[in-house]
Amino acid sequence: MLKKDKLTDLLISLLLFVPTIVNVNNTLYVVFLAMGLYLFIKESNAIKSQAVFLLILSTFITSIVFYVTFAVNNKYQDEVNGLSSFLPVPLSILACFFISKSKYINKNVFRFVALYISAEVFVGVVEYALGVSHFITPTGTNIDSTFGDGGLLYYSRVFGLSSNSSVLALKCVSLILISYWAFDRKYTKVIFSIIGICGLYITLNRSGIFAVILFYLLMYFRSFKVKYLFVSLVSVAVIATLIYLNFDSIFNQLNRGKDTLDISGRDEIIKRYFDFFLENPLLGNNYHVLRLLVLGRPYHSHNSFMHILAETGFLYFMILIWVIIKLINKHNYLFILPIMLYSMTQYGIFWGVSFLDIIFFYFLTQVNESNFPSDNKILIKSSANLKT
Repeated sequence: MLKKDKLTDLLISLLLFVPTIVNVNNTLYVVFLAMGLYLFIKESNAIKSQAVFLLILSTFITSIVFYVTFAVNNKYQDEVNGLSSFLPVPLSILACFFISKSKYINKNVFRFVALYISAEVFVGVVEYALGVSHFITPTGTNIDSTFGDGGLLYYSRVFGLSSNSSVLALKCVSLILISYWAFDRKYTKVIFSIIGICGLYITLNRSGIFAVILFYLLMYFRSFKVKYLFVSLVSVAVIATLIYLNFDSIFNQLNRGKDTLDISGRDEIIKRYFDFFLENPLLGNNYHVLRLLVLGRPYHSHNSFMHILAETGFLYFMILIWVIIKLINKHNYLFILPIMLYSMTQYGIFWGVSFLDIIFFYFLTQVNESNFPSDNKILIKSSANLKT
């Protein structure tokens, strides 16, 4: 029988993971939202961090603007019916911030999550072996599950238990990051990393691949020792040679068989959101959730920073970025920078309360010198639940 703390961690981990499964409504995250707001009210008087205080103050001001504009003239953009929210985006982010830095999000929760993601990757491998992209069709779609032709991995991407391959890839990136933090034993980290890399292979998510490459580079340079210089040079030479000899094939796969650089229409999508920001530079979408139509279809911006800029305007955006920079330290940057890189080509963070947002703000607020080993190895000996 599970102890009370273990049972709590299990329930929290399920609440974190289950909404990422296909056809499960992500409004389940309203529980985290409520918990975050409660913790904010409970702890706001004890906040000593200048960065956190500024985040709270900016949220308070933006919330006033949100509700005034909503009540007076309903002034906000919503080109996709049903996506307007009764909570301002900054308030959702603040709630996520407080739940992420609380005792409820901890290593044990991430250990459970790592197991769930690993199981989903196994489902994805089975899908890949059977030549189908998914077993469960997302509600409201009519996606053909059979792989496409052309010999490209792009046409063989699998969904696992997610609504699309991008969501599964996001979870694989998260698996690699949290496994290096949450598990103590080296072989356990390696096993989960291999599982995450397999997941990235069967989803062929370029954003995820580059984020993980950055993570490993940061890890390497952090733990670099002169005595390993020769081995490192040989390894780099071997990898560079393999890439050179197979460059055409690698580029063809990553570029989806196209002659010119393929960015999946992101230039048009990001331009649409940037134009919206230029039209509303101060308050953005008056802090409302924003989805814009591009070529007749609703899209998020595929860039978290552009999206939050369009939703909230320049002032709040700069405050949020300043808070993040203030909270980045010489330990958590290992995890923060890969997530930020990923979010420059995907809508990864700043949804409000979401799977990756909770992981991001956890690393931002709970990983620091007091719970990070001094020998420059990711080998954690104790769990820490610190408050900023």
